[in-house]
Amino acid sequence: MNDLLEKVAVDDGLYIYLQRNSKVWLARFKVGGKWMSRTTKQRDKALAVKAAIRVKAECEIKHENGITIQTKAFKHVAQLAIDRMDMQPPGSKGYTTLVDYKLVLKRYHIPFFDRLHVTSIDQQKLADFDLWRAKEMGRTPAQSTLLTHNAALQRVFDEAVLRKWMSPGQVPSLSVKTGVAASRRDYFTEAEIKKITNAFPAWIEAGRKQV
Repeated sequence: MNDLLEKVAVDDGLYIYLQRNSKVWLARFKVGGKWMSRTTKQRDKALAVKAAIRVKAECEIKHENGITIQTKAFKHVAQLAIDRMDMQPPGSKGYTTLVDYKLVLKRYHIPFFDRLHVTSIDQQKLADFDLWRAKEMGRTPAQSTLLTHNAALQRVFDEAVLRKWMSPGQVPSLSVKTGVAASRRDYFTEAEIKKITNAFPAWIEAGRKQV
């Protein structure tokens, strides 16, 4: 490990370590035959040992229940999803839609979720995102806009599931209930129609041909 300052063995297959670029202790342990690291969020060595034991136990329970343990930051997964969309040739079917997906991911989703693990995105976090997005846009987005945003976000979750950084059961449901329903404006108001029909006689008189 780079810049390792101290390493403390806690148990068989579990130890904590401190790196030069971090003030908190990290835990490294083996679950399901694979080594993984997690932060203990503790600066005190004794508290870090207790936290490491707890974190390992939580990961073992997740592993036993088929819940994904290894995960990635949202921005990392989102970039992979964008890279996959970039593989589609320009002008091909659905290409324009993918351009929209990439734009909203870069403009809204990545700045907000950033380094948050994809498995940490739940309904509450999505609600927080809805409020933040409306503030950024200066209005409540239309339901059609939300459909595009949700489809783009779903691409990221699909990428995470494909790479086994997220299980299908961990993917939160996406809704457009907070959006404003789209409304179609009449081509002409009743007053405008009346004004046009009243002008017909004058237009007829001004015509030079019978047709």
